[in-house]
Amino acid sequence: MKQELKLLSQREIAERLGVSKGTLSKWLSKNNVSEETRKGNKKLYQETIIQQYQNAHKSNNEATYNGFSTIDFLQKELQRKQAEIDELKQDGKQKDATIADLANKLAKLADQAQQLNLTDKDNNKLQRLTNDPYQKQDKSINSPAEPTPHHWWQKLFQ
Repeated sequence: MKQELKLLSQREIAERLGVSKGTLSKWLSKNNVSEETRKGNKKLYQETIIQQYQNAHKSNNEATYNGFSTIDFLQKELQRKQAEIDELKQDGKQKDATIADLANKLAKLADQAQQLNLTDKDNNKLQRLTNDPYQKQDKSINSPAEPTPHHWWQKLFQ
């Protein structure tokens, strides 16, 4: 006599495996597992599908535990990012020092430019004062000539 295999629906298999029906359905289609028969709209599978699913996931779980895990990956990524942050901080400190040095040099140059500007203005004032007709008249009080009137705008164009 033939031993009868028990046929189960996707819902029953999912309950026995402790997974959702959607997860089981995805695994079935991914592994090209076809139903044994149909009873109405229900797809019925052999009971051996449970063992196949467990074996497939057992090997996947062992590979993730023995190999590269997500936690290890995230820890390494965190260390790499921390090293990058430290490097950027060091670069920032060097750039700050360079900026401070350039600011000091700029302040020194601005001070020198201001001193030169004041010196030039003082020389121009001296020239105007020495060429001023009022001063000549003051020196030559004995001269009978009347001083010519000078307006403020005439002094600008001398």
